[in-house]
Amino acid sequence: MRRSPLPLLAIAILSALAACSGGTVRRGEADARSDALAVGQGPCAQRPPATACGQSCGGAAAACPAGFHCGGDGRCTAECFSAGAGCRADQRCNATGSCEARPTGSDGGNTCADLDVRVSAQTPTVIVVVDKSGSMNGDFGGNDVAVGENSRWDAVRQTLLDAARGVLPPLMRRARFGLALYTASNGGDEQGVPAVGTCPMLELAAPALGSLDALRATYLPESWRSVARGNVQVVPPDTDGFVGEDTPTGDAIDGVIAWLQRSGQLPSPTAEPVALLLATDGEPDRCEDGDPGDDAAANQAARQEAVAAVTSAYATHGVKTFVLFVGALGNATIRQHMTDLARAGHGRDAFYEATDAAALRSALQAIVSGQVSCTLALAGRIPDLQQACLGSVLLEGRSLQCGSEWRAADASHVELLGDACTAFKSGKAVTARFPCDAIIIY
Repeated sequence: MRRSPLPLLAIAILSALAACSGGTVRRGEADARSDALAVGQGPCAQRPPATACGQSCGGAAAACPAGFHCGGDGRCTAECFSAGAGCRADQRCNATGSCEARPTGSDGGNTCADLDVRVSAQTPTVIVVVDKSGSMNGDFGGNDVAVGENSRWDAVRQTLLDAARGVLPPLMRRARFGLALYTASNGGDEQGVPAVGTCPMLELAAPALGSLDALRATYLPESWRSVARGNVQVVPPDTDGFVGEDTPTGDAIDGVIAWLQRSGQLPSPTAEPVALLLATDGEPDRCEDGDPGDDAAANQAARQEAVAAVTSAYATHGVKTFVLFVGALGNATIRQHMTDLARAGHGRDAFYEATDAAALRSALQAIVSGQVSCTLALAGRIPDLQQACLGSVLLEGRSLQCGSEWRAADASHVELLGDACTAFKSGKAVTARFPCDAIIIY
């Protein structure tokens, strides 16, 4: 009797199904396989990666081969395209050229959340170094003034420290300001004047945030006319009523650097900057010869000593010196010396010259404000600078306009511009927010 083929066919079909599936196919596994195919691997995710991956491009798109773009970090980055197809709407392109799932927002949906990004600014230290020699009792033209009249000494003090219009008060939250007043006495025949061994005489106020009261307590009006106080060395006045008369600039700079070094204030290569603002009104002398007179060799030695001190501060410790001449400068030799000091102090020839109160204010404003930077570090990296404006930078909660009030200086820094920079320097708070696919958080 001939058997029907149907039972055998059924057995064969069942066996084939079991062999192919190895069990039940779960929906999640199928979705995962589908996603893996959709996501794929970009050329920088392969092993080994494509040669162009990470290649320096310096911001020039043409420097990268086809299929790559020049990323915000200045390196070639793979495009997320395969046969002309980009990532899905719920994916993003990563730095390896692969599509990956976008992080979801707090609502559990597929929206990429905005992230608060910490911003930080450097806090510089600025020491104002003021010549306290007797000539600072003169006016801007070099003429002596009576007690109570506005001398160069008092003009510098008022321009720096005045509560209403001073240069320093608005910046007290952004920089550590300190003070060093310097002079010496050659001993001479004046009654009660200390010997040369006390040179230089330094009156110091330690740098700190919010140091305005300490600076005012040290830099008093007409203060060279009276006996020193508090943290100041006790120096009796001479018969003319002046504490000091000399200008040992080189010795004073060396003394200030040694003081900063003892107090741990000197910068390391990665530390926040330290700068000196030197305000003087004449040719220097030195502790070895406090009264060189017309001795050309002695005067030249004093100038060389001052330049050497400023050079050492910059070359050895990274401390820049900005030079301000207070008064009318008609002497060509001293003018050249001021230029030499400026070049040694920060690598440029230009020094500042204040021939009147307005010029003094302008010079001090430029020097001091210039030490407070409006470039802020992000606690993250913007991989594509073309997307920087997707983020928001806020000043006291107000969103600033990208391009006119702030810009991305590079992948890890934003720079405040114009009035926003001025407001930041005065102590206004700055925050930042970026979409999660526009920044990589550190």
